[in-house]
This record gives sequence, structure tokens and C-alpha cells, in this order.
Amino acid sequence: MARSLRTYVLLLFFCLGSCPQTLILAQGQPTPAPLNPATPATTNPATPTPTNPARPGATNKKVVEPPLAGLLPSEQAWLVALPFPPSAPAAMDDQRVYAPMQGEHFIALNRETGETAWMVDVESEWAPLVHDGVVYIAASDEVHAFDAATGDRIWRAPFGRGPMAALAWSQDVLIALVTPDELWAIRPTDGQRLWSQALGGSGEAARMAIDAGRIFVAIGSRLVRVDQTDGKIRWDRTLPGTLSAPTVARDRVLAGSTSNEIYALNQDDGGVAWSFKTGGDVIGSAADDDVVYAASFDNVLRALKRSNGNQLWKQALTTRPAAPPRAFGGIVVVPGISPPLATFNAKTGAPLATFDVVPELQRAKFLAPALIAPTLKPFTVSLVMLTSDGRATGHKSVAMLFREQPLAPLTALPGRPLTREQR
Repeated sequence: MARSLRTYVLLLFFCLGSCPQTLILAQGQPTPAPLNPATPATTNPATPTPTNPARPGATNKKVVEPPLAGLLPSEQAWLVALPFPPSAPAAMDDQRVYAPMQGEHFIALNRETGETAWMVDVESEWAPLVHDGVVYIAASDEVHAFDAATGDRIWRAPFGRGPMAALAWSQDVLIALVTPDELWAIRPTDGQRLWSQALGGSGEAARMAIDAGRIFVAIGSRLVRVDQTDGKIRWDRTLPGTLSAPTVARDRVLAGSTSNEIYALNQDDGGVAWSFKTGGDVIGSAADDDVVYAASFDNVLRALKRSNGNQLWKQALTTRPAAPPRAFGGIVVVPGISPPLATFNAKTGAPLATFDVVPELQRAKFLAPALIAPTLKPFTVSLVMLTSDGRATGHKSVAMLFREQPLAPLTALPGRPLTREQR
């Protein structure tokens, strides 16, 4: 009889979800008093708290890695043909995509549907700048400002010369680099020039990076820091080779070079903090907190420590990089030739996913860089790409669609078999 009672109690234990209090009740024992939610539970002094032997006194908690941003794989949301082929890379905000086109045309597309929002007759060979509801366009000899929602012109101001780089933004000031070597600060409300500074170049290719009012210009083999407040040159450093676009990483500014090196300079005085030798020209870099990610023409992506340049990992690329990488949300995105985009785990360098080209675009040449939303939002277009033959396509992250997994039949019942008791 006692054995049968134990058997019944054991079955009741499993049927009611392994609840200890239920088992106590089944055995006829009094119910323990519930804990007061306002009173923290105490541990038994006689029972030692498990600790991590590597960290004395620390509890042995499992470290949960945050989920990676799921940019890829993606699902096509729309594909449209532009009226004219693009003449330069595009720009994107939360609502629209803005693209300069050949033949002195400029178009704005609805980001979610690809439908044309507005179009104006303005020519440009540089990517536009979108800030606070205004689209700024650098034309051949002037700069234009348009309302981003309607396409209505706000103002236009003459350059008197051609731009050398895409427009940039620095603490409520529009920054323009014009031929042959001048840096201009432009008031964004009316296009008036606030100051100009000659950099002493000779019309060589130039690129900018801006950090808290500090303007860094890579022009030829020189890296120059200009202060935004008055346009004064703070320092001017000459480095080996021709420099790629600079990247700001906290107290460092980095520039890759055709000398097969990436250089890290101190922002304050321009001194070289460290340099790293690569196997090919460095097309550019990206920074995320204390790590710098550099892509070079030896088809390798490297992660370097921001402070001293120590290599954390390197990963071979399956394609030649076409533009500097981007880093956000625990991933590194590398634009390439084929595939046009590839993502990697920022912590380990392990490949994650590549962009799947739809059949309609198999032979298309994609313009780099692709337009990527800085924050991935559910059910929205997060990636837009243009082709050189005049098509644009918007894509949604598959991970951000939150689709339920299809039901699958069980191959085995859950749990474990129990042995039959002998009477």
C-alpha cells in the first residue's frame, strides 16, 4: 500500500508541472507561508554561493550575447526604373531616397514603396546631404537647398567654382570643399558663406570627416585638421601614399593609404599614434567604440584596436571591396563587386550573410555605397541600392519581419521514459 501511494504521488508530481508546493500538499504537509514580495529572499548561511573561480566573489552568471542586427538576409520590397541613370550615389532619410540623375535631374522616392515623391531639374555629380528636413545639393558651380518633403526650393547660392567632395554637416554649419583647395562654411538657412580656408592643394582628390566641430580633410597625401568655429588650420600632416577617406574614432582620426598602411593620428596634435601594414591599398575604414575595421585591396577585412592598432582578427573577403566598410549593431557591412554586400560578426569576423541579388538584377552593376538605415526597424525598408543602368530597389530585413516558424511534426515525444515498477 505504501509503495502504491508513493507511485501515485510521483505521477501527480509530473502531471502538475513538477511544483514542489503541490507535492507537499499531496503528501498532507502544511503549506509554507508565501514570501513577502517587498522582502528580499535570503540565502542559507550554511549554503555557499557559487562563484566564478576566475573572479573571486563574483556570481557564476551566464553571459548572454546581444542579438546581432539582422540587415541580411533581406527581402525585396520594391524595384523601380528611374527616369534617368544615376550620376552619383544617393542619400536616404526615414521617409525618402534622394538621387541625382544624368541630364540635370534629381529625384526623391518614397522609401517604403519606391514611388516618385518629387523631381527637379538640378545636376550634380556628388551625393546629396539630407539634414533636418532639407536636401542640400552640390551642383557644378552652386549649392541648392530643397524641402525634403515637397521638393520646393528654399535657396540657391553660387560657388563660382566646382565642388571637390560631397557636402558635410558640422554643428549647424554646412561644409563644402571647392576647387582647387578651399574649405567653406555655409550658413544653412540662406546659403551665405561664413568663412573660407585655402588648404594649399593642387586639385587632388579630397575627402572629409567631421567630429564635434573638428573637420578633417584628406587631400592627396596630406591630412589636415580645420576648426569649424573660425576655419583655422590646427595641424597639417603629410603621410606616405595617397589617402582614402578619413574616419573618426574618439580621440583618433584614421586614414588608409595607397602605401598599404592605415594610420591613426591623435586628433589634438596630429601626431601618428600607430600605423598598421596591410597587403594592399586601404580603401577605407569604420569605427565602432574601441575597434576600427579596415578593408584593403588584398581582399581582407581587419579589426584593429583603436588605442594601439593591435590586430584583433582578420577575415578574407570573397570579393574586392568597392567602398569603405560600415559598422553598427554588432555587424560590419562591406560593399563589394559580387556579392554587392556582405556582413560579418564585428566581434569575431565570422561571415554572417551576403546580399541575394534578385533575378532581374543579376547582371546589374550596383553603385556603392548602398543606403543602409542606421537603426533597423520592424517591417520597414532598411536597405536601398541603385544600379548604374538606372534602377533602384528597396529591401526589408528578413529578421525584422518576425515571421513565425512553420509548424513541424514531432519526431519523438518529449520527456524521458519511466521504468515500470515491479509489484
